[in-house]
Amino acid sequence: MESKQSSGSHRNSTCCPVKSTWHYERQFAETTTCHGVSHIVSSDRLWSKAIWSVFVCTAFVAVISQCWLLFSNYLHHHTVTEIRVLYEDRIEFPAVTVCNFNRLRKSVLEDWGIIDTDMREYLLAGFGAEGVHHGNLTFYPKIRHHRFLNISKTAGSKIPKDFEQVVRKAGTQFHDLITFCIFGGLPNFGFCADEAFQHAYTELGNCYTYKPKIPGYQYATGTNRGLTLGMFLRVEDYAETLFYGLIESGLRFHIHDPGEPPIMEGSGLSVAPGVHAYASIARTDFINLKDPWGECVNHSLTFFPKYTVQGCLLECKVKFIMSVCNCTPIAYPSVDGVPVCSPVEMLTCFYRKSIEFEFLKIQDTPCGISCDPACNYTEYDVALSYAELPGKSVAIEFAAEKNVTLEFLKKNYMELSVYFKDIKRTIIEQKKAQTPEGLISNIGGQLGLFLGASFLTLAEFGQYILIKLQHWCGTKDPDKKRKEALEKRKDNTSVDHRPVDTSQDNDCNNAKAAAVTYL
Repeated sequence: MESKQSSGSHRNSTCCPVKSTWHYERQFAETTTCHGVSHIVSSDRLWSKAIWSVFVCTAFVAVISQCWLLFSNYLHHHTVTEIRVLYEDRIEFPAVTVCNFNRLRKSVLEDWGIIDTDMREYLLAGFGAEGVHHGNLTFYPKIRHHRFLNISKTAGSKIPKDFEQVVRKAGTQFHDLITFCIFGGLPNFGFCADEAFQHAYTELGNCYTYKPKIPGYQYATGTNRGLTLGMFLRVEDYAETLFYGLIESGLRFHIHDPGEPPIMEGSGLSVAPGVHAYASIARTDFINLKDPWGECVNHSLTFFPKYTVQGCLLECKVKFIMSVCNCTPIAYPSVDGVPVCSPVEMLTCFYRKSIEFEFLKIQDTPCGISCDPACNYTEYDVALSYAELPGKSVAIEFAAEKNVTLEFLKKNYMELSVYFKDIKRTIIEQKKAQTPEGLISNIGGQLGLFLGASFLTLAEFGQYILIKLQHWCGTKDPDKKRKEALEKRKDNTSVDHRPVDTSQDNDCNNAKAAAVTYL
């Protein structure tokens, strides 16, 4: 009897099932675009369901771990460096600064009445630390200063009162140094006019920078396609001394970006007289990233149009020296209203404070900024080679052409050729190892590889979660709401006289009646 009752109950539940939310899970599993989930529900055998469950769970774990690694790499702001070579039809020519090792001409100093070595050493001290490393000039600086003032009074108006004018007049002059110029095979025309050279003060006194107002370009390779300068050094007019001067003779040059200052002491190259120096150059452009991906900055500088590390350090040092010495060295950028440091000020203040600056952090100076690498800057790699000048077969004729003796020519004359080895530039660019677009693409690839899913599949999971939340929070069954809406619509419409299929209801009633009769 009990078995029959249970049988009747089974028929009743099959015919008129009680509504539950399990059909949502089954419907989602059968319709989702996430691969493998439908096999868990549709498989008839238990072992098949277990295998597919393991596969799907393993795929989910793999996707989560891979996405975690992708996000972790993105948040660590890793970078990669890309190097590419760009060949062009032409390439812009850099600035070239040339300086004679002689900072003051002996003939001019003698004309001013400065004859003894002691006074020449005093004047040479005004250029900076380059010439004060052999002796004890810092002893008795004020005594030497008073001696110089007495000599100035005796000479009258010959000796300028300002040290800058002393250097300007007694230093190397442009036409005394550079005798001819050729650019791109065109001598002394256009890009080689006097206006193409700009005067600059450095640790070596008067220097001259080849920097035309209209940038020049090199169109073909070859030593005669760039810049060639012929220069007389006039070593017999050197006023340098053994203990406090520069003991070398020759030329120092620096190839740099037109927007950068010439750094002769740290980046210059030296050439001896009596040679033809060939400087083959290659251009490299650097492109860096800002924080948090990189450390580059683009501060605006007061004294230079373009931000560079060297320019930033030099500007910070100028502001520091100016704040403690109330003057600026001749080799540093000038400031309106601030005088150029005299030799006595260099001896009593600059040398000591300059060493002190090197041990300070940049943030502790009046500069107040950190001189980090620039976001965009250019460097020129130089390869030097030399040839004897003049050659033995043409030495006599060459000396006659220059209207000097052969001995004088070998001791004083030299030529410098600067040219691009190839019409190309190398670009070294710092790039993000993981961009937002790449992160999204990689996540999409992981979803497709392990689950065959897309971002629209995430929308399916979101819809399923919302339905489950509605059920857990006590919200009415969405199907029940739909049925109630349909019933209301039926009540508001006319009665439908079409025959209604009541076979299912009759079967249910017959089953109920049979169960009652049996009881």
